[in-house]
Amino acid sequence: MADSPRISGTRRYLFADPAIAPAFVVAFLQGTGEAPFMEQQQGWSVDGIQWKVRLDARVNIFDVRGAVSNVGQ
Repeated sequence: MADSPRISGTRRYLFADPAIAPAFVVAFLQGTGEAPFMEQQQGWSVDGIQWKVRLDARVNIFDVRGAVSNVGQ
């Protein structure tokens, strides 16, 4: 089940086991694989090093039969 503070109301979202019926596919961009892109910077605003970490990925629907939604109670 998915839960997020951005989802309001009682609607429920259920997803199947991805090994049986994958609902989404995740693709990592620019050949990065699953490793995050990391940058460091020594700045004047902090004592130490600032890190910027990101993961370049895209998520798309693979098969709608792996997900279901209902209005809840």
